[in-house]
Amino acid sequence: MLRSVLLLFTLSVSTLSMAQNVRLDTQKDTVVHLAGVTATARNIEWKSDGVIVHVPLSETKTVNEILRQSPGVSLTDKDILINGTAGVKVLVNDHELKLTGEELLNYLKSIPGQSISRVEVQSHADASMEADAKGGVIKLFLRKRTLDGLQANVSSRIRLSHKMYEFMPSAFISMRMGKVSLYSSLSHLMRPEDKGCFESERKYRNRTDMLTGSGDISEPYHYRRYALGMEWDMDSLNSLDVNMEYTGDSDRKHTVGESSLNLGSMTSKSESVFSQFNKSRMYSATADYRRMLDSRGSCAKILTDYVAKRINNDNHYAYHYPLTSRDSTNQLLQKIDYDIFSEDVSLKKIFLHESYLQTGLKYTYTQMKDFSWQTILKYHEHIGAAYAMFGFEKEHWNVNGGLRMEYMRARDATGLINKKCLDLFPNLNVNYSFDDMKKLMLIMQYAKTIERPDFYAMNPTRVQSSEYAYSVGNPYLKPTYGHRIDATLVCNYRYTFTVGANFYQDMIRPYSRHDAENKLEDYVTYENHAHENHFFIAITAPFNFGSLMRLTTNITGVRQVIKKDASDKSIGHNLVFADAVLQARINSLATIELEYNIHNRLYTSNSQIGTIHLLNASIKHEFLNGRLTASAGIDNILNQQNRYRMILDTYTTNTHINMAESGRVVKLTVAWNINRGKKVKEDTIEKSASAERKRLEESKKSYK
Repeated sequence: MLRSVLLLFTLSVSTLSMAQNVRLDTQKDTVVHLAGVTATARNIEWKSDGVIVHVPLSETKTVNEILRQSPGVSLTDKDILINGTAGVKVLVNDHELKLTGEELLNYLKSIPGQSISRVEVQSHADASMEADAKGGVIKLFLRKRTLDGLQANVSSRIRLSHKMYEFMPSAFISMRMGKVSLYSSLSHLMRPEDKGCFESERKYRNRTDMLTGSGDISEPYHYRRYALGMEWDMDSLNSLDVNMEYTGDSDRKHTVGESSLNLGSMTSKSESVFSQFNKSRMYSATADYRRMLDSRGSCAKILTDYVAKRINNDNHYAYHYPLTSRDSTNQLLQKIDYDIFSEDVSLKKIFLHESYLQTGLKYTYTQMKDFSWQTILKYHEHIGAAYAMFGFEKEHWNVNGGLRMEYMRARDATGLINKKCLDLFPNLNVNYSFDDMKKLMLIMQYAKTIERPDFYAMNPTRVQSSEYAYSVGNPYLKPTYGHRIDATLVCNYRYTFTVGANFYQDMIRPYSRHDAENKLEDYVTYENHAHENHFFIAITAPFNFGSLMRLTTNITGVRQVIKKDASDKSIGHNLVFADAVLQARINSLATIELEYNIHNRLYTSNSQIGTIHLLNASIKHEFLNGRLTASAGIDNILNQQNRYRMILDTYTTNTHINMAESGRVVKLTVAWNINRGKKVKEDTIEKSASAERKRLEESKKSYK
């Protein structure tokens, strides 16, 4: 029963489209004086299609923690959302990560923030990106050296609780030598111990029948990531960027539980042992060729990607029934191979008067082989696309938009999956600045999106997860089409007010049902909901208390309207999300941060996620002129845990899962920054000269 609930909510949260968490970072601004004009270089920069967050080299957070404090971005334990919508694509140096859900979050957790120069958040994907980015796009750009020299960071992070300990060493290096830049990074997340427990209760409508279960969980986990890249500026017009990466993770989950079923006069008790070993490896290689066409920035670009992913799962279930002295076992050996290749060719022409035209072609091929069940399931998908984008700036207006045409063909060897479709996807961004300094802006956006069902959602093979539950895919799923529209008012660069709506047709949702032949069993599958609409209002307001303290508050209200079948009545839910971050600067080198987050009950299909409050605290201090940074903190001070509910027509199941890793945790991070080269020497000479001038001025004042 636990496995059924865990599976349902793993799938449910990954498609949840409700939360919004808008936060702005609070690093100090850099002021530059130019010919009587004072320009402030802020770490938050708004554009017509999104927002840019600049990451300082002294950052001790991981990338997922940086995202959690980025405008419009929120993270659950299973997914990333922008403005309350899931289905977010993450790109690194303009190349898409072929990861979703927990795999994506673990990948981001393994990247130290120091290796990222900036983060771009777009709530709407433009026409140059695949239209299945229904939740928007997050772009990460690796820190690269632009002048000859060396830039490096070595860090170590420890997280501890009474039933869990985790250690993550990481390092990155960026080096420039003439026309060649080399950059590399590595990290290793080791969690040898992570223990917890679960309690589950199934209550039938007749108030007398009941199924209860409880048990202990142990889940050690390991993650590795190694990356190496090179950028070669062949001449003033041509450049080549090549990157190779390996990621691998493994976990051994062991669950010991017991359950008791009471149906009328029938009583059944069972003891279960569930052992699971999951291992995945991913190899990727990317190559970018760019040729500049003129001095205005026009360029031709060729992007090539190849990803090979290998997954091995070994699941073993054993059940013992004390009342009948009966035993049963169930074992699943699963091996899945993914191979994904894509090629993107584009041309961008920048004209006079701040206007541009970009056109491109892209082709993506996906092959999947599932070696489970003693047969080989093969799935092939081809997506071809052509797109065009146009944009211009005139006085206070910044407008850009595009149209993407996609043709998709997908099939498997059995013939159950055989689909093809041709679609057009327009998008439009309009930005109006009420003043020359762009302190007051109105940003309006529209985009049409699609969510195609993944193969695992269509796989018709039955996978038993416990004695009372299993999962099975639905090969007849239709794609989800969406229309997204919103408007954001930005005041003084940091205050935002957003109103918007998302309209979805044939929304793909995990759904739990009774087994037609065995009423004691339920199963999780995927189904299309006729309509699901979200209407939201979001407000971000930072407050300064003097020069040493800053409070950023965010409140989001969502009206979720669900219609399961076209003939059903619409069901509405009101959702509220609130978030606050308080940063207090002790001195020029030390900062304290308190973070509080709350959301009420979340709904998806016939499942619910309980209300949760999160309170985190941390302190960061810099030493040796910023070369050494140390931070310490406590996450989830209130020790909040996950609570789930599943509602069927004859019973309701409530489950509490308490894992040490997601509970109250103490964390410690130490980072060492190395920065050597031409620019560093110039800065050192300038600082030395400034110091000499300051001492000279002070001596003159003293003499007077």
